[in-house]
Amino acid sequence: MYELDVELRPTAHTFQADHRIRVQVTSSNFPRIDRNPNQAMQVSDATEDDMETATQTIHHSEARPSRLQLPVMDN
Repeated sequence: MYELDVELRPTAHTFQADHRIRVQVTSSNFPRIDRNPNQAMQVSDATEDDMETATQTIHHSEARPSRLQLPVMDN
């Protein structure tokens, strides 16, 4: 287990008071970014048979807190 900070590119979106957002944690963005075979090998050398499933776990307890920080801007 380790801490990971992910800095996202700037974007702008307005959320109304009753809106909800969802965070998806993945290890890929295929087809935009080539798939990760999740093995110690060059991505370009990987075949369909080399692909292994990855598992991400987000801890959210008092001992292992997680957070999502979103900046708030006034109009």
